[in-house]
Order: sequence, then C-alpha cells, then structure tokens
Amino acid sequence: EKPKRPLNIPGFEGGEGEGGEDDPLLEEAIEEVRRAGKASASLLQRRLRIGYARAARVLDMLEEKGIIGPGEGAKPREVYGVVPAEEKAEYGIEEEDSGEE
Repeated sequence: EKPKRPLNIPGFEGGEGEGGEDDPLLEEAIEEVRRAGKASASLLQRRLRIGYARAARVLDMLEEKGIIGPGEGAKPREVYGVVPAEEKAEYGIEEEDSGEE
C-alpha cells in the first residue's frame, strides 16, 4: 500500500478551513437559500451557475455559520429562520412585498 501524502497541485488549496476565507458568493448563496426555503448543491449550482464542488463547499460554509442544517442524505437541507409557505398560510403570515407588481 502506498503511503498517503498531501497532493501538491498548483491552484488547489486542500484541507478543511485552510485560509479561513469565505467564498465571494456566500452572501448571494444565503439570499438564494432563504428565498427558496431549502438548500441543496443542485439549487446553488443552478442559481449561482457554479460547479458541484464549489456548491458543496458553500453548503459547508452555510452549515458552519448556522444558516442551514446538516445534510440528511439526498434531501434538501433545512434553512434556519425561514417559515415554510404552508405555515405562513396556516398562521396568516403575509409574504414580504418584493416590490414586483
């Protein structure tokens, strides 16, 4: 068996949390998952036009910041602080006005 060594690939930063920098799309990702009321890699891929690896990293960042819940297999993640549409209707909560007529 070969010994495991870290890969030295130019332009690739391996390891979890190295550098401690947030993705430049993080704020936009927060808006998108809150708007959708759910979070998944495929949602971020479509809405932000990014690849799977980057979408997965953004999901990890959102979880670390307490914005979304942990992954549960193939199900979309829960977005904290968002009331589902069914509950809004049930409790008479009005939707925020988006300014569109």
